[in-house]
Amino acid sequence: MTDEKAPTPEERREAEALARALDGEDANAPADALEAAALLSASRNAELSDVRARAVRDRALPRGRHWHWMAPLGVLAATAATVIVMIAHRRQVPAQIPMPSAALLAAQAEAARPQGGTQLEREMVAYRQRVLAALEARHR
Repeated sequence: MTDEKAPTPEERREAEALARALDGEDANAPADALEAAALLSASRNAELSDVRARAVRDRALPRGRHWHWMAPLGVLAATAATVIVMIAHRRQVPAQIPMPSAALLAAQAEAARPQGGTQLEREMVAYRQRVLAALEARHR
């Protein structure tokens, strides 16, 4: 014997409506009976209808609705990145450093002798000014 109670008349009506809905006989069954019948029949067949499968697929993987504007945007971003890299890594032309004057070279040679000359500092100041002026002109 079981401890279950006998079904109420309401439960019997719902069970009968569910049975008719499962058999596909009664389309006027309550909504919950139709939903339960659809779930049970889908689980029994273990497959989705084409319409339901398409709805699930569209929900899980939206079609390429947004790609029509994303592709040109990606191309634009790639082009901008390429231009930025090309500008940042462009080949730097070295500044033209002026050649040392004959007077500077003579002062250096004189300073290398044991008695050393006094002209080297004056010639180096003049040469440094020319070099700095050339560098400043290059990097303006």
